[in-house]
Amino acid sequence: MAANSSEAERGGDCGLAGRKPLIPENIKDELDMVYHFTEEFKNRYGETHMPAFKIAHLESILTNAKKGPVRERKPVAVYLHHDNSTLSDLFCSKGLCSADVVTYLNKNFVVFGWDMTSRKIKRRIRQPLSVHVGYSLAVKVKELTEEQLPLLLTLTFIHTSWGVDPNVISYINGTSNGTDILNCLIQTKKVFDDNHVIALQRLEEKECRDSVWSIPWKHVPQDETLELERKKEDQESNSTLESQKKALKELEQIVSDGNLVKLHAIRDQGGDLSGCVTTPYHENMTICLLALAAWNGHTHLLDTLIESGLSVEGSGSTNWTPLMLAARKAHEKMVEELLSRGADPLARDSEGAVALHHAAFCGHRQCVAALIPVTPTTIADSEGRTPIHAASLRGHKHVIEDLNDKGWKLGIADSGGNTELHMSAWFGSLEVVEYLVAAKLNPYQKNMQGLTPLNLAVREGRHNIESWFMKRRGGSSLKLLHAHELIGLKK
Repeated sequence: MAANSSEAERGGDCGLAGRKPLIPENIKDELDMVYHFTEEFKNRYGETHMPAFKIAHLESILTNAKKGPVRERKPVAVYLHHDNSTLSDLFCSKGLCSADVVTYLNKNFVVFGWDMTSRKIKRRIRQPLSVHVGYSLAVKVKELTEEQLPLLLTLTFIHTSWGVDPNVISYINGTSNGTDILNCLIQTKKVFDDNHVIALQRLEEKECRDSVWSIPWKHVPQDETLELERKKEDQESNSTLESQKKALKELEQIVSDGNLVKLHAIRDQGGDLSGCVTTPYHENMTICLLALAAWNGHTHLLDTLIESGLSVEGSGSTNWTPLMLAARKAHEKMVEELLSRGADPLARDSEGAVALHHAAFCGHRQCVAALIPVTPTTIADSEGRTPIHAASLRGHKHVIEDLNDKGWKLGIADSGGNTELHMSAWFGSLEVVEYLVAAKLNPYQKNMQGLTPLNLAVREGRHNIESWFMKRRGGSSLKLLHAHELIGLKK
């Protein structure tokens, strides 16, 4: 280990005598690339204290972190190396491979390593990052120079009623020592655990509900005639259940396709239209056929489904109402039709959000316009967030302007002390940040954690917003020490 470390501290260029690149350019298969990276990393820095790099495609690692079995999910650490950086060897030998860091990293994270020295190899990880984490991060990684490397990214996925939100918790650069790295890893794990405990609770509740139907009742001996009758009844019951499942699957397809003729035929034959199907957006939630029609924008099915006894509020649906689904999918006509039939615009989901929150979050201006007249300007979800907060979370400037023009106030802090400016700086929308600052929102207002919008932009790596703030107040850049302090703060 000592010999490898001293060699690492002397070197820097992969062309040094006797030193192989972490990933040679002649390798084509990504798994072979990851394997070679791991083996060469071990040769350079020793295996006594070494991150347990996962031999897998980055695509599968991010997919499992987002959608894998709940009890097996972990946060992800992505190490990006550059052989021509003067900091790489020191960072690896003295920081990344320190005993405390490796122990904590291997126990709590899925670790992926990649060599950024070759431009050809560098761009291979852009696609999975763009698909699963976000286009802005993929572009940022693509544009990293050797002076900005090495870099250790830590990220996790937050599951909310609005969907799955990828979170890059920290950007740990090559000047960080072992203590800095460990503090950032602990913070990432804390953010992950806060969300993961909710996911585990939901899973356990589902398992508890499912187990009600599988209680091993005590077997009572019966004579042969009764046993045959019981088996016959079971077969008939199973046959009936399968028929019901098949009929419901057929109905799901008919409603998804918007086939009114077939829907009428089934109803006229006495078919049951009250069943619920799995939602197209979440495997553990269900919606009724009317909600499915709303999701697909099939307004011509509403009369038939309502006449069959289904409620415009979504009979048997979990969490989101048909009105919320139509608002999320930008079906303006469906929103108007549901409202005209008495749908409640103030019905709330599990997060306390109403339909206008959903329309604003997704940036659908026409749906927002339809919901504004029936939604009080004082409405907020369970976290105290207004529809303007929701629009700011995804950088929808035009929606923010529309809401503000209709009486929704700017500068309202949620339960965490975050204003709309905090939200837009965190998301990375410079256009919205400029608009809100021009609207006199205080760029130096702190939230409950003592963070300003600028602090959030720095912590999330929104360099365009950081630069804009610094130019606005006459500075050029934040001090590195200050940035490190921000990385360690809880989101």
